[in-house]
Amino acid sequence: MIRKLSLAVTAAVLLPAFTCSKQFHTDMPDVVVPPPSAKQLDAWQAEFAAGTSWRGDPERVAHVEIQNHLDVPWKGEAFDSAKYEFTDGNPDKPQWGSYVIRRFREVNGRGVSYQVQVSRHQSVWYARVVRHYYTTDMDHPALRDQETRRH
Repeated sequence: MIRKLSLAVTAAVLLPAFTCSKQFHTDMPDVVVPPPSAKQLDAWQAEFAAGTSWRGDPERVAHVEIQNHLDVPWKGEAFDSAKYEFTDGNPDKPQWGSYVIRRFREVNGRGVSYQVQVSRHQSVWYARVVRHYYTTDMDHPALRDQETRRH
């Protein structure tokens, strides 16, 4: 039992050294969302109090704001809360405040992460910044050269 556990730990430590790809991140420009006026915030709060506003859910706000500000492949898709992660303050990144993340994998395999920084006014949420970046897995050049020499 201990030997199997030892082998598993050794494999987990050594496996990253033998991967044949590397991840690259490409940050895209941030979209700064103009803050709503006090009048708009009061109107949203009144709608929320009447039970007709979706602005009480930060994930739903992020869903709408991403589609409003970015050209996404899932534009027009119905809201699904399972596709979003809400963080109400990250102690490792306090400057981010509250934010919502959605990750998406394109058909070509490239990953896209969307982050919407949100703020709350009473019971309603609004977006401050919409960010996104691409993650691409690329073959490691050194391993590609070795593979070419074998053929």
